[in-house]
Amino acid sequence: MSATWEGYRAYIQESRGEWSVAKNGYVKSRSGWFSCRSACYLAAGKPVVVQDTGWSDHLPSGDGSHSRLDNTSP
Repeated sequence: MSATWEGYRAYIQESRGEWSVAKNGYVKSRSGWFSCRSACYLAAGKPVVVQDTGWSDHLPSGDGSHSRLDNTSP
């Protein structure tokens, strides 16, 4: 959390990217849930590595702008 949007933007811009695991309910339901934080990282041109909650049915994945983690990977 940041006290200002400028501080949050600076945090996103200065970080290398995002790595995150979704809550099990989002994964099992394939709801397509995608965090606004991930959207901010992508808007800043940063990589995002997140667990697929069904969003890959609607957005490109694994092409460098998104990376896909799921239970079928070895």
